[in-house]
Amino acid sequence: MRCNPQEKCYKESIVCDAKVLDFTVAQALKSRLIACYEEGKTPVALNLEGVEYMQTSALSTFVGLLQEYAHEASLEWFDMLNLQPQPRRLIETVGLEAVLPHFYEA
Repeated sequence: MRCNPQEKCYKESIVCDAKVLDFTVAQALKSRLIACYEEGKTPVALNLEGVEYMQTSALSTFVGLLQEYAHEASLEWFDMLNLQPQPRRLIETVGLEAVLPHFYEA
C-alpha cells in the first residue's frame, strides 16, 4: 500500500508516463483502473505527475468511467494525484473539481 501526505493509503498505484494525456492514453489507463477495481485493489492512486497537457477527450474518459461505476463504487475509488497546472486548470475550467476523484498537490 502507498500513502499520500494526507494519510490516505492506496492498494494500487498507476503512473502515467505520457507528457500528453490524450484519448488513447486515457483508454489504456481506464483499462488498468477497471482491472484494479475488478480485482478489489481500491482505492487506486493515478499519478499524473508527468502529464503536462490533458486533452478534453481524456477528461471525458475519466468522467465516463465514474458514471459507468457510479452504481457500484464510491467516487473515491481512484484519485488523480500530482496534477500539473494545465490538467488542474482544465478540470476547474469545466467545473468538475467537485465531481472528479480527489486530487492532491505534488
